[in-house]
Amino acid sequence: MKPNRFQVLAALLSYPGDGYAEAAGLLEREHRSAVDGGVAKFAEFVRRTPLPELEEAFSGTFDVNPACALDVGWHLFGEDYNRGLFLARIRREMARHGLAESAELPDHLTQVLALLDRMDSREGTAFAVSCVLPAVEKMRGKLAEKGSPFEPVLGEVEAVLRERFSPPGVAASAGGAGGAR
Repeated sequence: MKPNRFQVLAALLSYPGDGYAEAAGLLEREHRSAVDGGVAKFAEFVRRTPLPELEEAFSGTFDVNPACALDVGWHLFGEDYNRGLFLARIRREMARHGLAESAELPDHLTQVLALLDRMDSREGTAFAVSCVLPAVEKMRGKLAEKGSPFEPVLGEVEAVLRERFSPPGVAASAGGAGGAR
């Protein structure tokens, strides 16, 4: 069975390993956003970078610098108590939608994408617009500032979320993310 766009993006936002280059190639072949050739540049970066260097680049980008962390709740609330409430909410939603937890925190973007993939349009739109898109925009901005080769992946996440969860004729906004860091 061919992975859907959320699954491919989640794979590319996971620590690189077997299948990472294939996921990058699939994204390159099937992306439909206007990310100005960035997806092709990302796929080329993955193809030409040996796995140990790719792992180091991934860790250096997402694990070392909190400003680029893939934890949605951190971008919305920082280390505030509300992040704990947000994590508990995500955990409940994952259980309700039959998703098993991984080694990542529930608000890790890979977990959040899997959850959004299972949500109906109404609840997915509310969650994406109020929480996920504002966090992804912040993550993407930080990656762009650093000139990160991973920025186009976040650009594609943003485009996919807007395509699937923005009401027709209404652009999703960063509003409603109160407490954003």
